[in-house]
Amino acid sequence: VIGACNTLRDRALVFLLVDSGLRSSEALALNWEDIELASGLVRVKRGKGGKARSVVVGVKSRRALLKYRRTVNRDLHDPVLQTYQGTRLKYAGLRMALDRIGLRSEIKIGAHMLRRTFATLSLRAGINPLHLQALMGHSSLEMTRRYIRLVDDDLLQAHRQHGPVDKFLS
Repeated sequence: VIGACNTLRDRALVFLLVDSGLRSSEALALNWEDIELASGLVRVKRGKGGKARSVVVGVKSRRALLKYRRTVNRDLHDPVLQTYQGTRLKYAGLRMALDRIGLRSEIKIGAHMLRRTFATLSLRAGINPLHLQALMGHSSLEMTRRYIRLVDDDLLQAHRQHGPVDKFLS
């Protein structure tokens, strides 16, 4: 999917969504002042239910955002995700950008699918489920659990590491 991003904006968009777990509305509402590019801390002012929270993006995502930022309006109050005319990207524009990337990559993608990808990859990387819950802005672990799709390989690996018979009985 990253290879199918043919603009700096598309690349920054995909990195931002996959690395942060932001909802589409949260990503679209971001201004440059909401992102600390030095640390990767991203402040969501009004998430679902009007709740504020912080998420984090890593080094590769920050690099993509910095490269993109050099090409757009970048005052603190300017939107992060902009149209080619410099205005705030709306949901329809986000959807069209992701559809174009999906066509080029031959993988159907959407903002919500990228949010699920964030959850699954974070869990595979060993994140604490409570931290994942906070990053995703969920009020319960049950909601976080719904986002995580474990594939057969994940289950096999977990059992290899923690299977009670192989671990404790000889």
